[in-house]
Amino acid sequence: MWYTPIPENDFFESVFRPIYNQDGTFQTSINAHRLAVLFMVLAIGTLLDLDRAAQNPESMQYYQLARAALALDPILEEQTIAGIQALVNLHVICLFLNVLRMFSISAPDVSLYVSI
Repeated sequence: MWYTPIPENDFFESVFRPIYNQDGTFQTSINAHRLAVLFMVLAIGTLLDLDRAAQNPESMQYYQLARAALALDPILEEQTIAGIQALVNLHVICLFLNVLRMFSISAPDVSLYVSI
């Protein structure tokens, strides 16, 4: 059983709904760490989506966007629960990428993407 860094109901209440309005429009002012959590969840989801190719560039794009969002409000200067959740999800995606490489499944080189 996998550890869940952010429960589904917490994700929808504290990350997803504050970012998107009820009418589907995007908020103009949001917390960068929450945005990083959203992008990390999207990166993990697209990486593990069985309907997509193993070398899915969309996953790496979400991953890079999450890292950029974390850089907006550095985690060492402003600690938040969302920032910690984003870092845990960053670790999870790196583990998945390492497992894919270990079993010679087509995956991008993790060292190119991990430099915190």
